[in-house]
Amino acid sequence: MIGNWKWNAALGLIGMIITLLANVGSNLLLTSVLRSLYVFVLLFLFGYAFRFVLGRLIRSGKGEADEQPGTNDEPWKGSNIDMTTPEDGFTPLVPPRVPGGETAEQPETIARVIRHMSEQ
Repeated sequence: MIGNWKWNAALGLIGMIITLLANVGSNLLLTSVLRSLYVFVLLFLFGYAFRFVLGRLIRSGKGEADEQPGTNDEPWKGSNIDMTTPEDGFTPLVPPRVPGGETAEQPETIARVIRHMSEQ
């Protein structure tokens, strides 16, 4: 389970206060307190059920990641990144210039630029 009983108590207390404030104007004080105690108990128990299900979902998600093939074969894979730029044969991408006012009116020009960029 995730967390501890304090989360359940906080959830129950918040529900109890909201229920008490909503009922005190239209019911007797004893009825309002009794109903808010019922809400506290129900939300306290609901918190346990919610934390149990959430803990199971998280635990099962971690278990599936361990069972994938190839994860333990090469643990060093992907741990180093080469940030150097190659000196030979590197040319930056230079797309052709699109004339200033023709971008919205000329879809052929945009298509030509996209084709040119996809070829490089």
